[in-house]
Amino acid sequence: MTVQSLDHVNIRVPDPAATKTFLIDVLEMSVSSQRESWISDADGRPIIHLGSIEKPYPTDDWHPPSAGGDSGPVHHVALNCADYGKVAARLEARKVDHFTSAQPGIALRQIFVRIPGGVMLELNFWN
Repeated sequence: MTVQSLDHVNIRVPDPAATKTFLIDVLEMSVSSQRESWISDADGRPIIHLGSIEKPYPTDDWHPPSAGGDSGPVHHVALNCADYGKVAARLEARKVDHFTSAQPGIALRQIFVRIPGGVMLELNFWN
């Protein structure tokens, strides 16, 4: 099995500060030591990433977001994965549209892909 666990959910909202305050005050979550926009669970794992619907995200040119109602959309669901080469090859072989990204400062390679139904997955490969 390639997917090992759920990593985080990225949520784009009109007022990230208000959302952060709610998560901290109401749910007793904490701000991650890694980034201000990451909200951590009780074990210190950053599981919610907050962003403004007004600010760009690296994948916006590939698939622009579409906000509706009073809040922004759930942007993507991230999964910890193994075997980057095998997954990338499977996507290529099936001609599945995807976007790749590398975060060398934190030894992370990523593949973004939309599943049927339109939900974007961020497949994380930590080295």
